[in-house]
Amino acid sequence: MDNVEPFDVQLFDKDLSPIGWVGDPELLNVTPRHNQQPSARLTVPADHRYARALAAPGTRAVVRHQDEHATSGPVRLVRSTGAGDTRMMTFEITDDWRLLTRLLGWPNPTGSITQQGDDGAYDVRSGAAETVLKAFLTANLARLGAGTHHLPVTIAPDQGRGASIDVQMRMHPLADRVLPAIDQAGIGVTVRQGPTGLVVDCYEPTQWPLNLSEDGGSLIASDWSLAAPEVTRVIVMADGEGEARVMRGPFVNTDAETAYRDVIERAIDARDLKSTELDFETRVAARAAEALAAGAAKAGLAVRLAETDTFRYGGDGVHVGDRVTVELAPATDDAAALLHTDVLREATLTWGRDGAVVTPTVGDRDGDTERIFTRALAVLARRYRDLAGD
Repeated sequence: MDNVEPFDVQLFDKDLSPIGWVGDPELLNVTPRHNQQPSARLTVPADHRYARALAAPGTRAVVRHQDEHATSGPVRLVRSTGAGDTRMMTFEITDDWRLLTRLLGWPNPTGSITQQGDDGAYDVRSGAAETVLKAFLTANLARLGAGTHHLPVTIAPDQGRGASIDVQMRMHPLADRVLPAIDQAGIGVTVRQGPTGLVVDCYEPTQWPLNLSEDGGSLIASDWSLAAPEVTRVIVMADGEGEARVMRGPFVNTDAETAYRDVIERAIDARDLKSTELDFETRVAARAAEALAAGAAKAGLAVRLAETDTFRYGGDGVHVGDRVTVELAPATDDAAALLHTDVLREATLTWGRDGAVVTPTVGDRDGDTERIFTRALAVLARRYRDLAGD
């Protein structure tokens, strides 16, 4: 059993027919992420027996770590470096989670392109976060129909998980509108390769029961900050124009105003909410709650962790999405330990000639300028798409 490899890498062609296993990569990096696009990179010598197969259009990889799903998806970028016997081929694998970023939410998924309504037309859905996500997916996958141009997608049975959300679509990528609400609702989303196609499902993160600290050996490095709230009261401006504009509020974050002794008002434009609809008040409250959450006090935290005898990734240990409590400063004679609880956003799984290493990361803050720049561009792109769609 000691010779069992920590990773299993199986290759498939674009029709999901098995090709073989890669048991001897030069380097494998897999980064599962919670409610964000996971990624993977596989490097092999140019003369590897599966190098040509990996470079073929549509080739897919399924990676398992400690007998658990780590990633699945197509190879979408091929790089070659070096020369002669030292030439290496690197294959970028894009996780199947990208289904949520490549599928648009039409205002009228059952209609033709000429039946998408006027500028005020939206596909509006409310309810448990899992229910809303799967309803949008079901409606917009149905309009694609069956065929050879995409893999079949199965949506796992709806279990009604997550808090209630309210989402409206008008030619937006599903991830742009649904994922922020899903994240606030406390659940995660997976898209994985199954026997006959892709399978979409949700999961409920858990709380890791032990505190993680430097003394315990699980905390490698930390970088954190705490910012005061930007919004504590919200006015929702719904449909109507001028004096006929329907408004509700103020909706107040009482805890924030008490803690900071500060009042910060914000009005939000929600003219897509129609006061004649039966669930109008519920949707107004949901929109206000979303704005208050976005403007709440923010803890910026990036913590790199190491596996120990009592803390590990996978199996009965932690997974992306789980909440962990980190000891940022130990207790002293005068003060209790400074603890902070946050989401384990991603984990870097590495396998190479020197063995396997797992590095989980808690929080969103990161000192990597490339990742900060990429994240900022993604936010700007989403806002631009919102303006274009609206």
